[in-house]
Amino acid sequence: MQLMNLVCLQPNISVHSVILNLSSVEFKRWLVDDLKSDWLKIKAEWLKITLNSNNDGVKWRPGKSGHFTVKSMYNMLTTNEAGPNHAKIWKGKVPNKIKIFLWLMTNNAIIS
Repeated sequence: MQLMNLVCLQPNISVHSVILNLSSVEFKRWLVDDLKSDWLKIKAEWLKITLNSNNDGVKWRPGKSGHFTVKSMYNMLTTNEAGPNHAKIWKGKVPNKIKIFLWLMTNNAIIS
């Protein structure tokens, strides 16, 4: 959304307004290359949205109840989706600074 504040003449325009009239968004300058490509992707996604009169709600997908819990966040962070050693790192009985260091190394965020 930071991009919209830099180049959009109406940074607070609602999704509803845009869906009703895709040409209602005006930019301060021409969109070129990646910006234009990103904007076209956003427009394509907006066309897939169906609006209704129901109230909006927030749902935490990782939680079974749909509500955020620390346990659901922990479970999400300790699954094996981020690599074979991900769960072992976070469940290890070592200081947090070592866990973070190991996690950064396994994700190639730092080079040894």
